[in-house]
Amino acid sequence: MLGNGVVGILAETCNMWERRAPLTPSHCAHLLLGGGNRTRVNRIIVQPSTKRIHHDAQYEDAGCEISEDLSECGLIIGIKQPKVIFLIKRHADALSDSAM
Repeated sequence: MLGNGVVGILAETCNMWERRAPLTPSHCAHLLLGGGNRTRVNRIIVQPSTKRIHHDAQYEDAGCEISEDLSECGLIIGIKQPKVIFLIKRHADALSDSAM
């Protein structure tokens, strides 16, 4: 259901003041534990952020990995539209194709 089962959470790059997160650490823990059987989330990779309301250590405690590299992710989520330069090429290409 979620691509390859690896979800990425982007660090906010659009608004410097943005502190929100698309998933809380408790949401991540629930998904990683099988959360509802319809999701197939094997890993969650979180880009590090010093601004996010939830600290990186909280995501690690929930079972997430902290890494700048989201290239393994089949699904990448964030709060605001990321700058295309920050997206992995294959994801940027897919975004361009769907806009046509």
